[in-house]
Amino acid sequence: MRYYTNKKVFKERLALEAIKEQNMRELNQARTNFFTNISHDLKTPLTLVLDPLKQLRETLGANDKTNSYMQVIEKNVTRIQRMISQLLRFREIESQKITLNPQVADFIGFVRDVFGLFELYANRKEIETDMAAHQPQLYVAFDFDIIEKILTNLFRMR
Repeated sequence: MRYYTNKKVFKERLALEAIKEQNMRELNQARTNFFTNISHDLKTPLTLVLDPLKQLRETLGANDKTNSYMQVIEKNVTRIQRMISQLLRFREIESQKITLNPQVADFIGFVRDVFGLFELYANRKEIETDMAAHQPQLYVAFDFDIIEKILTNLFRMR
């Protein structure tokens, strides 16, 4: 009798584990769908902001002070668009099929661009900033998205 009771309890536990596993898969799928949908919903308005901003910047003179503010806004909107594209790659990450996308570019220039996104904010907070390099340019192959994530985490101001 004990054998049959234990066998029945074991079968019920297995069935419960299968249900839990199925629910976890459905939850993961719902999460992925949510990120995908919200990413698409955010990408369009950002594009609609970026295009008029570029046109407005072109109408201003190169020496106009507002032009530098617009450049910072444009860079940050572009950065947000890249982050949204990363969210759209979420399915690849979930399936562990993500691959590096190294491209040869000026690494020092790239770091300066990312660092520049924080300078206006730092100046407003009266934080002194400076970036120095031993050479003006360094061309190497690197994944823009991954290095940008690392740098923004390093430069993030709390």
